[in-house]
Amino acid sequence: MNKSKSYPALTDESLLSLYGSQSIKKSKSLSDIQKYDFTFDELFEGDGLLGIRFINQDDKVVIQRIIKNSVASETYGLYTGMIVVKVNNIDIKTYSYNEILEMINTSWFRGSVYIQFQKPIWIDLLTLLVKHKLLNYYDKFIELGVKSIEDFEYIEINDLHKMEMNETDIQKLMIENRNKNI
Repeated sequence: MNKSKSYPALTDESLLSLYGSQSIKKSKSLSDIQKYDFTFDELFEGDGLLGIRFINQDDKVVIQRIIKNSVASETYGLYTGMIVVKVNNIDIKTYSYNEILEMINTSWFRGSVYIQFQKPIWIDLLTLLVKHKLLNYYDKFIELGVKSIEDFEYIEINDLHKMEMNETDIQKLMIENRNKNI
């Protein structure tokens, strides 16, 4: 199979001069996935326990556990493995692990804290889902515990139905599985 190559110096202006007013279309690929597709923002408000246990992983603040019956446990879309990137709209790249935890705790003590997370990116899973145009199920597979192609052997049809996957999409994965590509 021949792969096409893009010339990085092409701009909208150079394309316009080459092709006139015709619009250029391209197919979706992994390089089209923007970083914002893998962020999760939440304003946590309330009293009691926030309910997020963090760990220091490679100098990053990562969700290790979400405690049941806490504010965080009621937050749809929050899951372990997410990395803190902003606290109260402050980019925390230059802060230490302890400073970040202090920012979160101080803000939570006042009644609310806004946290932006980066979702974990599992390339094998991402590649498979992009291949079959199923990227909208990425978070649901992560929540199910899928991080690699090997994890698909533990998925049951009922799991796919619970994530509201339609029969056409299920068939795409079944065919892929039969071909031993997952």
